[in-house]
Amino acid sequence: ANQGDIQAQNNLGMMYQKGQGVAQNYEKAVKWTRKAVEQDSPYAQFNLGLAYYNGHGVPKDLAEAFKWFTIAAKKGVAVAQANLGVMYAKGESLPENKILAHMWFTIAAENGVYAALKNKELLEKDMTPEQISTASKKSGYWLEKNTN
Repeated sequence: ANQGDIQAQNNLGMMYQKGQGVAQNYEKAVKWTRKAVEQDSPYAQFNLGLAYYNGHGVPKDLAEAFKWFTIAAKKGVAVAQANLGVMYAKGESLPENKILAHMWFTIAAENGVYAALKNKELLEKDMTPEQISTASKKSGYWLEKNTN
């Protein structure tokens, strides 16, 4: 990690976050996560978003969490995509938007996040057929544009 290895930096940040093999220390977790973020690691970007979301090692800041989740989600990090769905569904730091919540849940589910599928199914109970259709078109377009 000290030699600039992006994976080692992100992993060390996670170890400090969880207290695995080292004493749990949120500030050190953020320090190492930021080093990986500086090298454009999508998973570190997600982890930094999580730190802001939970207020671990940084002041809780949902707008900052949303920013980092969005950056990571657009780079294909499925858990970041699912977290964006949650933030849109709950209206956390932004207006509630069921269509965008559904879109991100669909994308995350397509990328293997089972909980996102369940969240999408729950959300659909509170959506009109038109909203579901719009969200499905948006997610289909995104997936077509962003997957090989």
